[in-house]
Amino acid sequence: MLWGHGEGFDAPTITDKEIREELGPSARRASRQGGMAFDFTSKSHMTIVEAIPEIRSVLRNRRKAVAFDIAGSDSCLNQQVEFGWEWNGIARYLFGSSTIVQKKGFNYRTLLKAIVDKPLQSTKDLAKSIPQIYGGSVGNGSNRRYSSYYDPFATLGVWDVPMIETLKVAMEDLASALMAWVNLGGNRVERTDRIRSLQKIIESTIRFGGISNDLLNFLQRLEEFFQGSPPLLREVNATRRTLVNAAIAKYIGRRYVSGLVQTSEAVSVWLPVSQTEFQEMFPKFQKSQFYKDRAQPRRLSRWARFIEMLYQ
Repeated sequence: MLWGHGEGFDAPTITDKEIREELGPSARRASRQGGMAFDFTSKSHMTIVEAIPEIRSVLRNRRKAVAFDIAGSDSCLNQQVEFGWEWNGIARYLFGSSTIVQKKGFNYRTLLKAIVDKPLQSTKDLAKSIPQIYGGSVGNGSNRRYSSYYDPFATLGVWDVPMIETLKVAMEDLASALMAWVNLGGNRVERTDRIRSLQKIIESTIRFGGISNDLLNFLQRLEEFFQGSPPLLREVNATRRTLVNAAIAKYIGRRYVSGLVQTSEAVSVWLPVSQTEFQEMFPKFQKSQFYKDRAQPRRLSRWARFIEMLYQ
């Protein structure tokens, strides 16, 4: 279980001490302590991209490179595709939230009880049951002894981690198709109009925690827009099918609109909605493995180049 404040890939890399020295009395307001593995002695922590290599090192040195059965992230905004990709080869199943986690986090007593009550259940069955265990703790009317706070905006999704690689391939192909569609514009004005159309689709997509977009909802918006373009529809639908296969279980809080409750896979992806957000966040996401080309790690992946094209 990876526990902390999370904030996706937006965790500050400077320590509390450095913040206090630089900002003085305003430090508490300015510091957003996203990250993992807090050390309250040195007042430091790890970002996600720092923590993952250390976990890989533990696997090599302590477990003969055998992956964990199930890994969990009890942290805000970490059930993103970009974050899930970091766990490739580390765990078979991964669960976490695409939105803000209420301050009590996951109710570990309920999770441990589920393991004790069914000691012979398969790893997959346990993984698939975790969102409902979580939902029983944070859902409306929960009055169990060890329940967490009621959270109508809660989400929890479970990845079949090896399937994330297939999903990345599908998303890369979709990115290539979208970039080709933009470049088919006859002139600069038409290309600009096509980019603006994609920006409007992103702006209309449901967001979790104000930073990550519901991936399935984004694909649905693309499907509506490209109804008259069979080649693009094929790429959109291929990505959608892969997502549904990769996300094996979910919990969605009641406060989301009914359409999202019916269709979301509780999995998000970062899609910038402004030039300012792009400039702030894109350099941070470039640290992720998802934004790197598998064959040429120093080169951006096609998905990253698609995001770059929107606001370059």
